[in-house]
Amino acid sequence: MAAPTTAQDRDARAFRITAYVEAVSYLVLLVFVAIYRVFDGPDLIRVPGMVHGIIALVFLVMALRVREPQGWDWKETLLVLLASAVPFGGFWAGRHVKERP
Repeated sequence: MAAPTTAQDRDARAFRITAYVEAVSYLVLLVFVAIYRVFDGPDLIRVPGMVHGIIALVFLVMALRVREPQGWDWKETLLVLLASAVPFGGFWAGRHVKERP
């Protein structure tokens, strides 16, 4: 894959990476929550929860930034944002964005 040439392409690629990282951080957080609930152990979810929260905020900002260049209406934008609240939804959102030729 060639390096992105325009700012829109760079933003699209940055959004895709952010979406994938957000999805992975969500899954990691869910694993920590399950371990915490099953073993009634120490509060292991504080740090992964904070990290995921920061990544989710970056995802939100990036989604709003690529919204117009991607040609998303508000319905499609809302769908992308809601996808981040569903496990594996970030992977869908990352595939949903496209780089312009």
